[in-house]
Amino acid sequence: MRIERFLEKHGLTMNPFANAEEAQGDEVLLRLLEKRDFHFGHPQWPKFYGSPPGNQTSVVFGLKGSGKTAMRLALDSALKAFNASDQATRDGKTLLINYDDFNAYLSAWERRMAEILRHTRGMWSKMRGKDAPHPDLKEHWKLTHHIDAILAETVRHFEEMLSSKECRPRAWNEHSKYDALFLAALFLPSRSHEYRRTLTLLRHRLFSGAARFGDKLGTALMCIGTLGGYWIYRKLLTRALARRLHAAVQVIDRDLPDLDWALRLIPSQYLKSQPLAMKGTDPLSESARYDLLGKAVAVCKQAGYARVAVVIDKVDEPTMLAGSYAHMSEFIRPMWNNKMLQTTGIHFKMLLPEQLYEPIRKGDPELILLARPDKANMIHLEWSGEHLYEMLIERATVCKADQDGRDFDLQDLFAPEISRAEIVAELSKTRMPRYAAKLFNRLLVETCESTLDADVQDTIPRITSKVFHQVTAEFNREMQGLTKDLQDS
Repeated sequence: MRIERFLEKHGLTMNPFANAEEAQGDEVLLRLLEKRDFHFGHPQWPKFYGSPPGNQTSVVFGLKGSGKTAMRLALDSALKAFNASDQATRDGKTLLINYDDFNAYLSAWERRMAEILRHTRGMWSKMRGKDAPHPDLKEHWKLTHHIDAILAETVRHFEEMLSSKECRPRAWNEHSKYDALFLAALFLPSRSHEYRRTLTLLRHRLFSGAARFGDKLGTALMCIGTLGGYWIYRKLLTRALARRLHAAVQVIDRDLPDLDWALRLIPSQYLKSQPLAMKGTDPLSESARYDLLGKAVAVCKQAGYARVAVVIDKVDEPTMLAGSYAHMSEFIRPMWNNKMLQTTGIHFKMLLPEQLYEPIRKGDPELILLARPDKANMIHLEWSGEHLYEMLIERATVCKADQDGRDFDLQDLFAPEISRAEIVAELSKTRMPRYAAKLFNRLLVETCESTLDADVQDTIPRITSKVFHQVTAEFNREMQGLTKDLQDS
């Protein structure tokens, strides 16, 4: 019997339990996300979602398949719906920043750090021709690098924010306008042509034609009045600042001429007083980064966003980390900083592999004191059989041919002698949405393989007791080995 025929008999247009391995390619989940009233079906969802939405920092730990990516997609969908609602008018919108593509930042940092280590070798090492040490995450990757990358991801949204109808950037005070332009000049992660195009567009959004003309005229008059001295001064200043800022921001590949060009769009009096731009400032200064984070949050508030939510996900994917939990722990360790996680106006939603919890729980006293995990709203993404049963009902309901507003009766797939309690008990052994869906898909497949279409012409086919107990027994044996591998990896 074809599985499509089985599903049709039960009033389903597609298999609710197939293709659940990868959340981003899961068509059933994507359908659920389109429903404005959909919220991730886990009891810890409200703690993760926050009130108002996007508020408060929370850290989620979960094994592969526990639903971390689905949780992130649900947050994205729910925040879009919230930002379009009347509640957002009262409580303010939430800007969602996805900090989950680390390869470009890590690659730029590795190249820049290798260059720094090469130039800072001792004279004896150079004379002996000894190779410079390789950049080491544990020793060289700092909180400042994370903050710079987060600022880069935030700045990506400036063009869209300043172009919205609700935002009126030309009405901002002058300091806020230059804050936005300075942050974009320093952190916009774009190649030369796109970088200059975006900076020019942002400047046009922030300043009227008259203001831009007045700025050019003032500069020209200063140059004439000083017989070109002011032009030389400005050129030397922006070039020196470009070198200083370029050395400080190590996670972004930026051509010096582009940064020099961008800084010339900003008055020198403003530039000289900015974090990282002042002479003698430590290039890896955390206090300067907190100042810049504050500026970014203030710009977002000016654009109509009451809070910023930064989602940190996919730490197991960067090429440089090579799937090593030890490397992942070293990479994410600088973020265990209570001051960072409690920064006013910006909240972090961290979705991490379960294996990274132990280094925090058993961390050294200094790390525990710095991280204050008791304040981080830690969530372990574990599922009961009842919650998995309800999750599968949601998946089946969205696949119904008749969208009458009623939930699909999941037990209707099974023969009458199989009780709901038995189904829930078997689901509890899978522990995760991915494997719960796999179990149900295998039950459907096995049922169809052992059923002739001619035998169910006038009846509704169901999963028999024999198939149920045979498949669940096989699946449990596989799960025991798989769970051990996941916990040991």
